[in-house]
Amino acid sequence: MSDTVEKECEFFYRMAQDYHSGNSPKVFFLMYSGLEDKTIGLVNIEETQVRCNEVFKYLYLGRRFDELVKKSNKSLVSIPTGFKLLDHLFETLDEVEKALNNKAFL
Repeated sequence: MSDTVEKECEFFYRMAQDYHSGNSPKVFFLMYSGLEDKTIGLVNIEETQVRCNEVFKYLYLGRRFDELVKKSNKSLVSIPTGFKLLDHLFETLDEVEKALNNKAFL
């Protein structure tokens, strides 16, 4: 993995692409299989924990994104470079929420 920090918008877009295309890592299945088959010793625990944390982060962001889509009357979209609301681009959902709360986009 690169030393650069992935922006929230880039992370969300990447994870959405992975999970909606069927190319997602099967991290929970691997954990379950390892426990059930008693082969958990073959699982890279540290990497699995990082991947699980990514999934939970994505789920949290996805729920928040969906709420903001509703609040924006479906004007909010996720693109590779950010969260697009009308003609404005944001890097974080906090920025989107702040703009919507200021009623700048309603």
